[in-house]
Amino acid sequence: MNLFEARLREFEAFHQSMANRLCHYAGLSLVTVGVLGLLDKTLTLMEVSLALWLLGLSFLVDLVTWPRIAVPVLLLGLAFLQVSTLFPLPVVVALLLSGFVIQVAAHKIYEKNEPAFATNMIHNHLGPRWLVLQWLQWFGLNPGYRNHLDVNTDLADATRWLLCRMMPLLGRKARREMEKKISAHAFEQQRLKKVYGLGPEVPVTGYNDALRQKIIAAQNAQGGSFAFTSGSTSKPKQILYTRDRLKRFKRSSALSSLQAFHRLGVENPAMFIFASLKEDDSFASLVVSTAEARPGFFEGLIEPAKYLNHPLIKTVAGVYGATGARLFIMALNSPGALYATNPSTLAVFLAGVDSHWPRYRDMFASFVSAEGCFVGLRRSVRERADWLRLISRVGRGNYGARIRALAESSSLPEMHRLCPDLKGYICWDGGYVTGFLTRIYQYLPSPRYLHIPMFSMSTETLQTELYIKDGRLHYLPTGDLVCYEFLPEHAEDNASELLPAAELQTGQQYTMVVSDPWGLTRYQTQDVFRCVD
Repeated sequence: MNLFEARLREFEAFHQSMANRLCHYAGLSLVTVGVLGLLDKTLTLMEVSLALWLLGLSFLVDLVTWPRIAVPVLLLGLAFLQVSTLFPLPVVVALLLSGFVIQVAAHKIYEKNEPAFATNMIHNHLGPRWLVLQWLQWFGLNPGYRNHLDVNTDLADATRWLLCRMMPLLGRKARREMEKKISAHAFEQQRLKKVYGLGPEVPVTGYNDALRQKIIAAQNAQGGSFAFTSGSTSKPKQILYTRDRLKRFKRSSALSSLQAFHRLGVENPAMFIFASLKEDDSFASLVVSTAEARPGFFEGLIEPAKYLNHPLIKTVAGVYGATGARLFIMALNSPGALYATNPSTLAVFLAGVDSHWPRYRDMFASFVSAEGCFVGLRRSVRERADWLRLISRVGRGNYGARIRALAESSSLPEMHRLCPDLKGYICWDGGYVTGFLTRIYQYLPSPRYLHIPMFSMSTETLQTELYIKDGRLHYLPTGDLVCYEFLPEHAEDNASELLPAAELQTGQQYTMVVSDPWGLTRYQTQDVFRCVD
């Protein structure tokens, strides 16, 4: 480590708070624009702006002290100089002063210390370079200053922080939308019955060849992809999901997630979804999979499991298995909630990590020893840059300390050490899955972790949506464009006995019959529901 790098680490020691760092991104930018603008508008040397002389001298110094950042710093300086030309001198001076005020105030409020330049004037020179380093790392470029266990994650963490501050507003918006949908449910169901022509002459049917042909005809007319589910039939059922249907599903799921996050009080609005790492013909694969091996920034922010498709994480899965890849992402990200439709998935995962902990401890140790890459998996400078970009997006807070602690732990640590932001999990409840829930409680004990139960729904009914009222959780079958009708549990499949949801009796059990614009017409799902108040 050269003297310049040592000074940069000293500079960072003065800027540990996320809020302070965010203030410095703005403050340093304003000061740099102000200084260059002031020099450009007031002083010249040999008919050349003193701002350009300063940038040239700074470039020469960088070439000597740390040549790998010389060009990026020069380009940033030229960009800031160009910005300064847009403002008159009084505005430039105001920008300069406001930048200093922002930084001094941030230190007083968030760090409870003096600004770095108050202890060492060289920090005035380091500030813009520190800013450049943050931006370079956001774009996956590493000039060699830090190892990958210390990658800057401020951009992702700042976005998470903003989303959490917006969570009450977004949660209320989601609840209002559900209340609006509930109030209009009876009218909408009557409308859909007319649209789909569901008169008394239309019979109730199971999944047969005639229904399959209608689904294929709908696919020919609307496009889309098929998902296969066995459900209650001996042969897989072929269900159509058009692009619009998937879009509606994802939006509704996002609204439900917002309510769940708000209910849990999460600080990291990320839900880790346990889905297969392999592409298959299931509905879960159709929804969770992404055509891009590298998901978009916001997509990966909310669903970190999307990164399981990333080529680098696939190399981890190739060595340590799917469980190792999931554990690695969870340790980096510390999600706010876990989602597994069947609790058996989550129970098996937790038990597997516990019973094979030495293997996964070695995984984290390998990552630490290679400074944020894996021993045996590091192949090129390009790959290390990819690791940097990946971790800068997935990593959450002080992830480096978590990874180091896991690499030194002789046994599986408690979940709050592995994922300190985790607040709860969502999965099925009751029936044959009760035994799996008991196993989960061993690792995610109540009341520290909240279990948000969800009901099982067959794929063709699209989904259930979360609605929270008076602190109680309700999952309601309100999928868009789906017409729901019900038969008493032991009644014959007779259209004359069908009941709308509004006429169901509390305490009674019913089977669900659905119709939709994707080929299903009065399809008997054989899903049994108990009507409760």
